[in-house]
Amino acid sequence: GFGEGQTTLGAMMFLDQAWRNWFFGLNAEFESVVSGPTETEVEVAIAVSYSFIEGTGDGIAAALPKQSIVPILSLELISEEILSGLEKDNDSLSIVPGFHIWTPASDWYISVGAELPLNSYRNNDFKMHLKVRNHFDWDGLLH
Repeated sequence: GFGEGQTTLGAMMFLDQAWRNWFFGLNAEFESVVSGPTETEVEVAIAVSYSFIEGTGDGIAAALPKQSIVPILSLELISEEILSGLEKDNDSLSIVPGFHIWTPASDWYISVGAELPLNSYRNNDFKMHLKVRNHFDWDGLLH
C-alpha cells in the first residue's frame, strides 16, 4: 500500500465459517513499512455477526435471500501489536460493534460501526466507520 509518503508491504490471512445465520471470522495481518519512517506491526481480528435472514429454520441461510432488506449485527475484537518503529510497544486493543444493511436484489451493503479502544494508549482514538459498497458480478465480464 502507499500512503503518507510510505510504501507498505503486507500479508493477510482470512479464516471464516458460516453456520445458519451466524458468521465467525479470524483475520491476521503482518505489515511492514519499507520506506520513510519504518514500522512493523501484526494485527489479529476476531469477528462474529448475525444476519436476520428469514426462513432459515434448521438449515443453512440462503446465499441470496428473497427478502428486500437483511439487517446484520456484528462485533469485532481487534488487537494490534507494533513490533518495531516509532510507535513500538504502543499496542492497542479495540472492540467494534456494527450494524449493517444488505439489499440482496441490488447487492448494495451499508455498514456503520464504532471502534472503541479498550486500552489506555488508544483511549482518545474513538473512530466511526461508514462503508457503502456493492458486490460486482465479474461473471458477466468473463463470459
